[in-house]
Amino acid sequence: MGPVLFLLSLQLLTGCRDRHQPSVTFRQIPVAAGGGPDNVAVFEGDVRQAHDGQRLVLYSKANVWFVQPDPDHPYTEVPPDGHWKKEVHLGSDYAAILVDARFAPPAKMPALPPVGDGVIALSVTPGNAEGPFHPTLPVHTIRFSGYDWLVRTLGAGRLGDHSYSTENVSLDERGFLHLRITKRAERWVCSELKLSRSLGYGTYAITVEDSAHLEPAAVFSMFTWSDAGLAYNHREMNINLSRWGHADGNNAEFIVQPFYVKTNSYRFTLAPGRHSFSLRWEPGSALFRSVSGAADEGNQHVVAVHAFGGNIPPPGDEAATMNFCEFSMAETPLGHEEEIVVERFQYLP
Repeated sequence: MGPVLFLLSLQLLTGCRDRHQPSVTFRQIPVAAGGGPDNVAVFEGDVRQAHDGQRLVLYSKANVWFVQPDPDHPYTEVPPDGHWKKEVHLGSDYAAILVDARFAPPAKMPALPPVGDGVIALSVTPGNAEGPFHPTLPVHTIRFSGYDWLVRTLGAGRLGDHSYSTENVSLDERGFLHLRITKRAERWVCSELKLSRSLGYGTYAITVEDSAHLEPAAVFSMFTWSDAGLAYNHREMNINLSRWGHADGNNAEFIVQPFYVKTNSYRFTLAPGRHSFSLRWEPGSALFRSVSGAADEGNQHVVAVHAFGGNIPPPGDEAATMNFCEFSMAETPLGHEEEIVVERFQYLP
């Protein structure tokens, strides 16, 4: 056999063999965009020649690769026709990995694994640079204090790779909001909800039942947040109730982001009992205040007042948000399930 005929025969044999190897291809690629807890889009494609017991694991890249849609749901089943479709968090790049039972998907990893050791096939693509960006928000809503709130269902988050459940957000017969941190399959499951619309400048106020009982690693926050406001640190201003994992010390703080600037945080101590907190947001000013009891009761005791100036963000697409979660980097880890009760939320222009 001459060299040309041999090469042609080898190419034909290789092509025939490749057509019978498992492969992953893409139909719809999400836009390349910064991630965010509520920013998701459809990732869609096909698997060919998959065997029984093989599944897909999807990843989005935001500096590192994050499993999609969250660590509690790392697998995407391959339908009989091979056509898969799943909502994923946005990133700069996307990957679909066909795996068997030997591969345990990491929640995040700096680089994608090579084929072998449970990885059957892998396809990677940059995000779609020209695609439209339509963030998909959680569809579960709750009516609290006269406002519609969107309850988080997707994973990730500001404090770590957490899971969220609508079951951890509820109202009692008084209309009070209950937020819980629960444990499921050795993972802490958090709670979060955000207003369905932006309110802008004005006064944001909440009344919270006793928070002094919380374990050091539990964190309750009421804050403003904008997914698109990167130039303004997400327009984030915080009322935080937490010891951030330390057994002793202050258990509350006011913050205008970025928190690592010394003058951007003010910490203080709350005694046991219900307290009210407010943020008065005006051009160039953020005035925080905490009092004992409800804000409209008489004889309140002022616990803390602090005004921030300078780098105060302007309004944009931010929304008031409440989050109750475990601080995963705490030196004293969370030991038990926790609950906090918010009696009401108020907004005054």
